[in-house]
Amino acid sequence: MPRDDTTDGRSRSSHREHDAAMADLSGFQRDILWVLYEREPCNGLATEDALESYYGTTVNHSHVYTNLDQLTESGFIDKRPGEGRANEYRLTEFARRALERRREWLNDRTSA
Repeated sequence: MPRDDTTDGRSRSSHREHDAAMADLSGFQRDILWVLYEREPCNGLATEDALESYYGTTVNHSHVYTNLDQLTESGFIDKRPGEGRANEYRLTEFARRALERRREWLNDRTSA
């Protein structure tokens, strides 16, 4: 993936930092990151719709946006103006690497 302005100093971190950062997230926040991994760029409503489809139930609108803001503040996602009033959310390079590490970790536990 080409380098862009969503890449920050955290993207050059060790594996341990990626793993620790993922461990500090809630399951809901990790699910948001996986939605963005699959669909980025993605606006908040599309993220909410994807989560509702996965969970099979309504997701609290403010809960989604609160967590998107927290993930932005913690350096996992980048928030940019999108079409109309909607914002677009994209993973940072740090988040992308953290998710890849998480997938490796899960695969190691399920392939035995």
